[in-house]
Amino acid sequence: MKKENLSDALNFVNDDIIEKTDATRKVNKRHKTIRIARACVAACLVVAIGIGSIFLLPKLKPNQQDPQINPNKNTNLPILTISENYVGALGFEGYMAHDISELVNANPWYDGCDIATLPVYNNTLNINEVGEITNIDNEEMNSLILDIAKRYGLKENEIEITKDSKAYADSLFVKAENFEIKVDPELTATIEFDPAVSLPDEYNFTYYNSSYEDMLTAAEYFKSEYSSLINFKKPQINITRGDYNIYNQQSYSIEFFDGSGDLVQDIINYNFNQVAFYCDDDGNMDMIRVFSPDLSEKIGDYPIITTDEATQLLASGNFITTVPYKFPGMEYVKKVELVYRSTYWLDNTYMPYYKFYVELPELENRFGYGLKNYGAYYVPEVESEYISNMTVWDGSFN
Repeated sequence: MKKENLSDALNFVNDDIIEKTDATRKVNKRHKTIRIARACVAACLVVAIGIGSIFLLPKLKPNQQDPQINPNKNTNLPILTISENYVGALGFEGYMAHDISELVNANPWYDGCDIATLPVYNNTLNINEVGEITNIDNEEMNSLILDIAKRYGLKENEIEITKDSKAYADSLFVKAENFEIKVDPELTATIEFDPAVSLPDEYNFTYYNSSYEDMLTAAEYFKSEYSSLINFKKPQINITRGDYNIYNQQSYSIEFFDGSGDLVQDIINYNFNQVAFYCDDDGNMDMIRVFSPDLSEKIGDYPIITTDEATQLLASGNFITTVPYKFPGMEYVKKVELVYRSTYWLDNTYMPYYKFYVELPELENRFGYGLKNYGAYYVPEVESEYISNMTVWDGSFN
């Protein structure tokens, strides 16, 4: 999902691999999600600590119970299918923190909010067996890169759109003196700065040495200095993450979304349409990303279940997870939120889920420092009668 759109998640990997990877990475250079380069997808291997979703293929079996017949069911809504085409890889989706309260975001959804339905969208991108997009919309890409270039301040006569025939043959580029804009087929625009942009001395914008308050202050600066690029009617700051790496270093990310609509539209914007700011190792801004995936193919507005109903499904095993351990019990459920799963190379449809954060006793204090590990468990938020393959996890990963 971004969505995109996806924490130090490789808890199932050999410790030496984790330490070497973590020592050399630059955190959170994400595709939303979340949240990963398409080259890695094509190779079917994702090895990146700090990415929100790193998948290990769970074995799922169909739910043997027939869905309850509802006389009020909207028969005009197509039946949905949960994607199960996950790429086998090392690791699982997990977040390390001393307490669940440290994992933060500005998700506009809240438990008990008055929402009866939420939209579900078709993933418009066609992906072949090696992870390549086969229906690239060059017109949309061209329109987006022109828009981003103008929002950043370039004049019409300064914009020359080119293609890179090597590493990014399917992307468009606009190159300027100190920066480059790239738009890829997923309609993500990336602005990379060379050299990186220094912030005024009073701002602290670093991976591991910036507090929540530091990042919030930096976000206010970006909101003011880059208002034309952000270009939202009511930009909402989203200081997200707050998880730790294996060296007990906490990190946050800065994102923005448009909060000018009703609650449903704010939820959509939060999950799909974002602007994110990134720093280099010296605390300078080296990259901005604008996420605007294609949501033109809306399937419909689907009735959704409550958190209580989702909790019952979780207890019954009706969930999707990449955690390679037996579900520890409901007493280990520490947090729930609504998210859209929108990983373009995995999800055929972009639909809402309840995301449960479950404490994993097997991994408590694995790296010391009193860190706990919280695994992600997803329960479809759409009523089960609209899902063709409601699943029950059988506990195996082979």
